Amino acid sequence: MSLSACTIRLNGDFCDIYSPVFPDYENDTPETIRQIDENNIVYLECF
Repeated sequence: MSLSACTIRLNGDFCDIYSPVFPDYENDTPETIRQIDENNIVYLECF
């Protein structure tokens, strides 16, 4: 099964289109915050 069935292919640099995710420290679980931080590492490496 293809995951791109209803999308067009994006051309360009990941860093040009990515937006960081901001955790809600009052409501997110520690595991969610950890995952958000790991995800945002990619964004921070772009600069």
